[in-house]
Amino acid sequence: MQPREHASGAHTPPADPHPDAPGVADPRPDVPGPARKRPSARTTEAPVDVDARYGRKRPPSRAGESQMDVDARYGRKRPLALPRRVDLVVCRTSEPVDRAVGEVAGRQRGLITRSQLLGLGLTRHRIDHWRSRGKLITIHRGVYALSHLALPEYAAELAAVLAIGRGALLSHGSAAALWGLTTDREGRDIEVTVVGRDAGRRRAGIAVHQASDLRPADAAVREGIPITSAARTLADIAPALDSRELERAFDRGLKGRVLTRAAVDATLSRSPRPPGTAHLSVLVADELRTPKETRSEREERFLRLVRAGGLPEPELNVRIGPYRVDALWRALRLVVEVDGYEFHSTRRSFENDRERDLQLTSLGFSTMRLTAEQVKDRPAMVLVRLTQQLSALEAQRGRSNRSVS
Repeated sequence: MQPREHASGAHTPPADPHPDAPGVADPRPDVPGPARKRPSARTTEAPVDVDARYGRKRPPSRAGESQMDVDARYGRKRPLALPRRVDLVVCRTSEPVDRAVGEVAGRQRGLITRSQLLGLGLTRHRIDHWRSRGKLITIHRGVYALSHLALPEYAAELAAVLAIGRGALLSHGSAAALWGLTTDREGRDIEVTVVGRDAGRRRAGIAVHQASDLRPADAAVREGIPITSAARTLADIAPALDSRELERAFDRGLKGRVLTRAAVDATLSRSPRPPGTAHLSVLVADELRTPKETRSEREERFLRLVRAGGLPEPELNVRIGPYRVDALWRALRLVVEVDGYEFHSTRRSFENDRERDLQLTSLGFSTMRLTAEQVKDRPAMVLVRLTQQLSALEAQRGRSNRSVS
C-alpha cells in the first residue's frame, strides 16, 4: 500500500493494524522469566485503551512497523495492560498503615488516639470514614478502640488517661484498685490527675483532679498505664477512708510489696501535706504494729468487736503448725475460730474441725469457736464470753508464773 499525501504534502501513515491481526507482533514487551500465558480478551485492555488511560496520544506508526518498534523509536517502554482487579493494588498500599495502627493499638490495650492516627499518616477524612464503617469505635472524644480487638482488663482506665492527654495519671480510687490497695471500684467514675493545667471539657465517666505539684517519685507506670505511685495514691485516698479501711489499704500495700513505710513517710513529709492523713502518719510511725489483714467479712466484724470492747488485739490469719487460724492471742495461747455455715456445714468439715482442735490442743493451744451469725447478731454475748475466757487464761498464766518463781 502506497502512502497517501495531502495537498500540503504532509505524509500520513497508514492506519495501525489490529494487534491481534495475523503477522502483527505481540505489542507487549518481552518479559524476563518463563513464558506467560496471553491474557484473555475479557481481562486485557487494548493498546488504545492503555494509551487513553495514561493520558497520551498514540504515536504514529510506519508501514510494516509493529507497536513495539514504534515504542523503541520513541524511546519509551510500553506499559503492560493491567487486569481489571486494580483494587488489590489499593489494598496493598494500605496494608502498612493498617499494620502500623494495629501495632500501636496492640501496645495500648487495643486503643489508639486521633493524634496518633494523624501521626501515622491517616487523614481526618479517612479517620471519619473508618468510624462510619465501624472499624474504629469511639470510647472517649479522640480515643478509639479497634473493632476487631477485644478490649482487655484495665482498657477503660488507660482510655481515660489517653482522653485527658498530656501528663495525665490514673489516681485516687482507680489507682488504689490497680495497686491492689482496695477492691471495690465497680460503677464509679475513673479518676485521673493532671498537674498544673486545666483538663478541658468534662468527659462522661471520668473524674479529673488537679494537682499544683507532683514530684517524679509520685509518678509510676503499672500495667502499661501512667499512674500515681502507691504511696501517693494512699495519701490521696486517706481522707475518704475510715480508720479501719485505711489500715487495711496500708497493710495490703505492705504485703503486696507495692509500698514501704519509708516511701509513705517521704510522701507525707512533702508540703503541703494532704489533709486527713493524721491516722496514716500513726500507722507509718508504729513499726512494731503487726498487719491486721482479714480474709472475710466475718473476720472483719470480729476484729471491730474486739476493738469496740477494748480488748487486746489478736494476730489474724497466722499459721500454727500446718493450720492457719483466724485469731490468736499468742501470750495466752488462745485460738478463736469464726466459722461460716457455708464452709462448716457438712459432716466432713465437722470431723476436720474436731481433728484440728485436737492437734492445736496437743501443741498447747486452747480453741474457742464462734459462728458468723453469733458475731453479727449477738455481739454482746460474744464479747462477754471472750472477755471471760481471756481473763481466765490471764489468771492461769499469773498462777503459773508465781508457782515457778
